[in-house]
Amino acid sequence: LYHDQPGTFDFGTIDSTKYSGSITYVPVNNSQGFWGVTSGSYGIGSSSNMVQKNIDAIVDTGTTLLLVPQEVLDAYYKQVKGSKNSDADGGYIFPCDATLPDFYIGLGNYTAMVPASAINTGPADGDNCYGGIQFSDPSNGPGAIYGDVFLKSSFVIFQYPDGGQPTIGFAAKADASSTGTPTSPSSPSSAPTSSPSAGSDGGDDGGDDGGDDGGDGGDDGDDGDDGDDSNDGN
Repeated sequence: LYHDQPGTFDFGTIDSTKYSGSITYVPVNNSQGFWGVTSGSYGIGSSSNMVQKNIDAIVDTGTTLLLVPQEVLDAYYKQVKGSKNSDADGGYIFPCDATLPDFYIGLGNYTAMVPASAINTGPADGDNCYGGIQFSDPSNGPGAIYGDVFLKSSFVIFQYPDGGQPTIGFAAKADASSTGTPTSPSSPSSAPTSSPSAGSDGGDDGGDDGGDDGGDGGDDGDDGDDGDDSNDGN
């Protein structure tokens, strides 16, 4: 997936021309029917000072925004001058000319950078814009949902080998818009041993906030695919 550009999905293959470096695979918890992962850290403005925090999240192409726990959300918008949590707008807004920091998520040996340009989703009201990072209510589901705002940052592979454990792979995009970087080489043992049967390089935004594309049996990363859906971050 790409920011304000068309993306693509590849099924049955992983196109090595669309990513650079190594792919970091992380295990998936699909006990609730989603592509669930645990990220181990996050950073605001820089990847050199990551906050160590385990966050159980689902990676979901059917969710437009990047939804995070309240403490992470508040920490981010404390760095945005003029930002406020608006009941009328249903989340954090900020002056459209505000300077936003990049946001980083650590997943295994990979650190994804969500660029500021992807976090400004456009006008909310008057001179204010709506934030692409918003609150994930744990009473309604997982502690976080890494939706399209996140997926735009990286090359992402959804893999469900026949009879095996599902995994999600992350790598930096091959082109100039690439924003994720491996923090250390992935060990060979972290890669799936079976051949992926589907891959994809992104696509259009998957739908409304809170969607559950990650559920059983479907194309965009749904558990129960016999293959992988790899996407290249939108």
